[in-house]
Amino acid sequence: MHVSDDTTQTTTAAPSDLETAHALVKVMIHRIAPNLDREAIDRVESLHDLPDFDSLDFVQLMSLVAELTGVVVPPRDYPLIITIEGFAAYLTSDARAS
Repeated sequence: MHVSDDTTQTTTAAPSDLETAHALVKVMIHRIAPNLDREAIDRVESLHDLPDFDSLDFVQLMSLVAELTGVVVPPRDYPLIITIEGFAAYLTSDARAS
């Protein structure tokens, strides 16, 4: 899967490797909060600590994830995706299937 900045193209599968998943999460965050420098976002920084990224942005991120990957993240799994590292691992794992 190639990740481009153009997230208007609909993807229907979750990424299969961590690097692609990291890139995809950063692109989606940037689409929702374009003022954030996605290259400066630390993989282990809490999404809650990102400047200009609030709870409504998080809800938009969940919608965008479902739209682009088909992965619906239930609220019980939100603690698993609080960082880009965790989010990428979640998207590429079987954790979401249980």
